[in-house]
Amino acid sequence: MRHTARASSLDTVTGSRYDRVLLVFSDIEMGSGGDIDDFPHTPFLGELLSSYLDGPLSEKPIDFVFNGDTFDLLKTPYGGTYPHHITSDVALAKVASISGRHPKFFEAIRDIVNHPSGNKSVHFIVGNHDVELLFPEVQDFLKVLGGGNDRILFHGFEMSLGKIHIEHGSQLDPLFHIDPDKAFVQVGGKRMLNISWAMVALLDVYMPLHPILYLYDRLCPKELLLQLLPEVKDLLLAKGWRYWSKDFWRELLFIKDPLLKFNWTVLKETMKRFTTSNPNVYLNKKRLKKILDSKPAELFIIGHLHEQGSYYHGKKRLLQSGCIRDEYFISDDGKTFTPKLKSFYEVFLKDQHVVGITGRELQGPARPPESFPDSIFDMVPKVKELLGEFEDLKRMEKQQEKQEKKEQAQGKDGNLVPELVEPADTGPDEPENNSSG
Repeated sequence: MRHTARASSLDTVTGSRYDRVLLVFSDIEMGSGGDIDDFPHTPFLGELLSSYLDGPLSEKPIDFVFNGDTFDLLKTPYGGTYPHHITSDVALAKVASISGRHPKFFEAIRDIVNHPSGNKSVHFIVGNHDVELLFPEVQDFLKVLGGGNDRILFHGFEMSLGKIHIEHGSQLDPLFHIDPDKAFVQVGGKRMLNISWAMVALLDVYMPLHPILYLYDRLCPKELLLQLLPEVKDLLLAKGWRYWSKDFWRELLFIKDPLLKFNWTVLKETMKRFTTSNPNVYLNKKRLKKILDSKPAELFIIGHLHEQGSYYHGKKRLLQSGCIRDEYFISDDGKTFTPKLKSFYEVFLKDQHVVGITGRELQGPARPPESFPDSIFDMVPKVKELLGEFEDLKRMEKQQEKQEKKEQAQGKDGNLVPELVEPADTGPDEPENNSSG
């Protein structure tokens, strides 16, 4: 069904009062298809975008801004794995995997930039899920998919338009911040993304779990989810604890991977979120205030938090543009999934000044029933199996450490082989809860 509900916006902002329209979409997160794709509805999105090309707006200049995490490249595998060494070849392969699953999006992009009015543009801003957009090769590829038009623009981490400043928001999150002047690094003679410490951990530790936990990533509130599913919480904590307390330091000290960057600020933030078991993303308030105070803009628009909102900082206004990807509220019993409305902003300008803002929320299409479990508990057996394997491995590691100490005390050299022991039987339904590591 084509979206034609433009009258609601134009009732309050008449054509004579504005000369330009800005549309801001954040966190679409279209993926590589299948049940794990967080947004398999690009025909719906394509119709929504194309609806702005007809009627009263058809002759107005319109800027379509995709404010980060448009493509979920973070959760898109490459060769069945999630490498944190991301070269242009890796990035292009992941983008191709996504674009092949979402042709309607690129059809809409072509319709926008080839509109007869010649005054419609498409803008891409980088988010923490699509840092690969920094590669010129990826930008060229996306331009080709969009018809090769110069009205497809790439702005890096932020853009300004008149009195408006727009950025995804991940640059204000300590765990995902990337130095724009050092966005690339040479590793083994190859140019690759200099991604943040947290992104390395996500790719190394948690993304391999995504084929199992993909549904849980879409559910909120996260606090209720982890209360209902302590097994998931234990698994995430156990995986995280092993990485931060052992694997990371081994790779940092001996492998000398330049992407493993030790930073006290990031370590402090990581441990805070880790110890509170809070998986939500954040904005650093000091960094946000600095931007609000230093930029001459009158309106600031961010995404990243997946929540629509509006705030004032003196005379300056801050908008959170919500998200487009599929997300659901869960009930207290974990058996009811209520879709969240998909939200974005329309901003109306006159002589580069804001004269009107409309926050829009729409119900998206339903996913196929077979792509959804009957309840959040359907995947618990698999989670318990993974947690059990992790506990078995940890017991073997403890046994190895014991053997090493024993042989060191005896003055032995050479390779140390642990004694083989049978893992303790904790029962199929009651794995040991040892989330503290």
